[in-house]
Amino acid sequence: MSGTTERAFTSSEDFFNFTKKVNDHQVMKGDLEPNRPIEVFYIKQSDVDNVLQQTLEARWSQLSKKQWIQHIQSKHQFNPIRIGKIMCRVVSSSRSSETFELF
Repeated sequence: MSGTTERAFTSSEDFFNFTKKVNDHQVMKGDLEPNRPIEVFYIKQSDVDNVLQQTLEARWSQLSKKQWIQHIQSKHQFNPIRIGKIMCRVVSSSRSSETFELF
């Protein structure tokens, strides 16, 4: 944070610890629960990998590739219409949109 290499974050865990320490002062709400300005959480890479392997890969393999949103990288506005149906625009102010059925 000071601009020196000695104080630079060298890992996501360093950033987490710094953010947690800086925001550790507690602001009390009416119900006396701690309310920090920024809540931070650290999730280990191994936990992310486990969820990917045990849950997400199986779920993703069942999806039909034809149901994916075409050219999703060029879209920045997504409005859910109902479960399995989404309207997409290039930007929020675009007059034109595309609707995709995902089921």
